[in-house]
Amino acid sequence: MNYLSWNCRGLGNPQTVHELHLLVLKKSPAFVFLMETKCSRNRIESLKKSLKLDNSFVIDCKGRKGGLAFLWRDEVEAVVHTYTQHHISLMVKGAEGGKEWLLTGFYGNPNTSRRKESWQLLQAINPGSLIGWVCVGDFNEILNFNEKWGGALRPKNQIDEFRAAVDACGLCDMDLVGNKFTWNNGRSGGAFTKERLDRAFCNSNWSESYPNSNVCTLSTLCSDHCPLLVRFEGSQDHRTHRDRPFRFEAHWAMRDGYQHLMEEIWQNNKDSGNKVTDLKEGLNKCKQKLLQWDKRMKGNSQQQLSENMTLLDDLQKKNKGHLNEQVKQVQKAINNQLEEDNLRWKQRAKQKWLREGDRNTRFFHQSASFRRRNNNIKKLVNEEG
Repeated sequence: MNYLSWNCRGLGNPQTVHELHLLVLKKSPAFVFLMETKCSRNRIESLKKSLKLDNSFVIDCKGRKGGLAFLWRDEVEAVVHTYTQHHISLMVKGAEGGKEWLLTGFYGNPNTSRRKESWQLLQAINPGSLIGWVCVGDFNEILNFNEKWGGALRPKNQIDEFRAAVDACGLCDMDLVGNKFTWNNGRSGGAFTKERLDRAFCNSNWSESYPNSNVCTLSTLCSDHCPLLVRFEGSQDHRTHRDRPFRFEAHWAMRDGYQHLMEEIWQNNKDSGNKVTDLKEGLNKCKQKLLQWDKRMKGNSQQQLSENMTLLDDLQKKNKGHLNEQVKQVQKAINNQLEEDNLRWKQRAKQKWLREGDRNTRFFHQSASFRRRNNNIKKLVNEEG
């Protein structure tokens, strides 16, 4: 079971939505906590369905600021426990009749003058030592001076107040895998700074029940915050696939080599003297060659996407402002690959394509899935009924 936490900095950007879909597809989280959604409740509901998540609880944004959303699957038993503008807590039932534990998505107040209110809230949420507790999110504060690189030093009293609240709650950092710094300001040269603002805490009760769990920092394409993936014991991803009939995929035309392949097929098509026969033969060759080419390219594309994600992660770890251009280039390449995937879903929907503006991914996924359900033969009726 995995838990994804991300300050996405607004879901109005189609590329952010693409990235979120990729994260959910690749990591298969049972829980998703989003901060700074900056969108309506209806938008979150649509997103929930397109992500194939079953439940949601939303804290509306105020104007164009803030907004929280907790999404989770039916495979886990969870109910909303408490919530404010800066947190959502779920009471989760342990697997196979295990004891309940508290899962909190937390968003520290970005206003420094009100940061104390966040630490008071953190202590108010604390369920005590008898209940397991995991608290993950963007705390907008660091615990040590070495959790910031570049820029002016953080005031010591801010750090001390955060640490005092964490200690009072009996929380400790979960084992971290990946980049220590989860946020950067995106600037170049001496103006560049990065900090560890996002993190995952747990109390001793929870860590005893899940001793091998950890938190992984993931690379990001759109936000200035890296997503966090909390990996519980026994995380698995069960997916099934089935063969589909041949259909021309519109995104093929976006790939390098497509035009050359088509020209080669038709130039080498034999002239039998019968135009209809020649056309059928040419189309059959197109089908065979395209399937072979797609299989080869799909493998290369997935490998390239994986390599680009690894490269992005490495660049973001090493970046001290001097690698901003390389980071942007890799982010652009990944977004182009995601755009190609988005086009594939558009075609499968068999509806009028949206030209500009918001890509309604939920609509395309839902339409394609609805067609698959309609194409299934569930029963046959004979003369006897």
